[in-house]
Amino acid sequence: MGIIAVNQTGYLKGNKKQATYVDETKSGEGLSFNLVSNDGSVVYEGTTKVIGDDKDSGDYVHQVDFSEFDDDGTYKIVIGSDESYSFAIGEKGLYKDMVRDVFNYYYQNRCSEDIVEERITSGDKSKLKRAAGHKPDIANTIAIWNYNGIMETLDVSGGWYDAGDHGKYTVNSGFSLWFFFNAYELEKAMAKRTGANGLILDNREMFFEECRCELDHLSKMLVTSGAHKDMAYSKVHDRTWTAVGTAPSEDEEERLLFPPTTAATLDLSACFAMGARVFAEKDAEYSDFLLDISKRAYEAAKKFPNMLAPVDSRFGGGSYDDDDVRDEYYWAATELYITTGEEYYLKDMEKNDYFLDIPFRFINSESPEVCGCFDWGNVAANGSLSLVLSDRLDDDSYSTLKYNVIMAASKLFDLSKKQGYGHPFGPEFLNGIKAPGYAWGSNSYVCENSIVLLSAYYITKDKQYLNAAIAGLNYLLGCNPLNISYITGYGSDAVKYPHHRFWSGQLRDDRPFAPAGVLVGGPNSGMQCDYVKSLGWDGKTMPPAKMYVDHIEAFSTNECTINWNGAFLNMLVAILNLA
Repeated sequence: MGIIAVNQTGYLKGNKKQATYVDETKSGEGLSFNLVSNDGSVVYEGTTKVIGDDKDSGDYVHQVDFSEFDDDGTYKIVIGSDESYSFAIGEKGLYKDMVRDVFNYYYQNRCSEDIVEERITSGDKSKLKRAAGHKPDIANTIAIWNYNGIMETLDVSGGWYDAGDHGKYTVNSGFSLWFFFNAYELEKAMAKRTGANGLILDNREMFFEECRCELDHLSKMLVTSGAHKDMAYSKVHDRTWTAVGTAPSEDEEERLLFPPTTAATLDLSACFAMGARVFAEKDAEYSDFLLDISKRAYEAAKKFPNMLAPVDSRFGGGSYDDDDVRDEYYWAATELYITTGEEYYLKDMEKNDYFLDIPFRFINSESPEVCGCFDWGNVAANGSLSLVLSDRLDDDSYSTLKYNVIMAASKLFDLSKKQGYGHPFGPEFLNGIKAPGYAWGSNSYVCENSIVLLSAYYITKDKQYLNAAIAGLNYLLGCNPLNISYITGYGSDAVKYPHHRFWSGQLRDDRPFAPAGVLVGGPNSGMQCDYVKSLGWDGKTMPPAKMYVDHIEAFSTNECTINWNGAFLNMLVAILNLA
């Protein structure tokens, strides 16, 4: 039996429609396929294209292209005795509920707030509702990392829990907000082109409320006095890890406020500058409040350019370490320049090593050749992608920017063409296993790489970039070697058990299962958790695209985070606006 992997949610009319067939016979010849409707009638016939051996999956695959067929309906693909899961073909409304549920992830992960049944959009609402955790969220500064500033106790209530635990991290919060604000600004730009609002603009009150929830929390993460005033504390989390199954309201661990860092301060400055311009038309007073903080934080970071977060696993939270903040300086200066137009910030941008750059194959602590263009610790591309939607640059600079975006997107397009499943991602050398493999959060890189492709399409109108991004969406929603959807609640065989303290129904009958709209990390060759190690896999030899297991204890493959869901939201919104 061969697998026919499809986008289990559906394909957009007027766009590329492809599936992947695993040919276990390795026939080497194209095979006839039928597109079959719900009533069993054959509505389209075609022949597969042999791709051959797909290194990432170990499969021998064919490409199944039915882009010519464009009728609304529900269908499946049949090849001999093999058939795919059902999927839809239709207008963009196919994805309306998914956008709603992906966005609702943030409401359900709010800190210091009761989560009420009537605002939950999917799942068992009676179980998903919960009492507020960390209300108030009182945290004590901890004297580590050679920090010699004031020791203070702050109320840092609000915002979103970062991942499956109860930590809140300034760096990742700022990075996550970029996805929100960038999607909003893309919709604004497209509304000018087309005269039509997208889903965010049609739900802007909900959008502004969610963004303000996080911004208000971050405004409490500033050092209040002393030499380091207006620097941003790097994170707040528990002294020790809590057990899976612990509800936020049951978390009684001491809350620690970690020293300010340059990266956290600059990321806060960047996202507050974005927030200032996005909120300007809704609430001028709040916009001014955000811009004032952004400017103050930027100046504070320039006073302390080398307060770096080290790798530190002694406590109950992630490190979010970063030893190079040139990219953070560029991102913050860029967002401030876009918002204010002030020459001061332009000069800082222009003298930065990352000016107008879209890096590819950058370095992080996991790999010397990350298969992507940006992530939470590498944010130069965030600034450059924001500039794509801005009119601040002169013609020569904008031409350079467009060239750099197109060059990065072309590399991603070439990569997607080599993939049997079409996704714009591939292996990278992993320090942990001393071999090539898929990195932690590989699905998030599929999203982020797709965002770069979509930016290139926005600039060029060249459909090869849009098609590669749509192939990334297809991969996440089922057209992958495991024939599963990596988004909870969407697809005939969707993942069910993200690593999350409260959504722990797999382990406890009194806890809910995850709602719909949660992206999990995906295949990961690093095997950093005990559950995956217990499976006996070998990250050096097992096909990297198959190194995934759906289990709540498998945090190395099944973690969920605010930045990953944000990347998926941005990618999805961009496709729906541009396709």
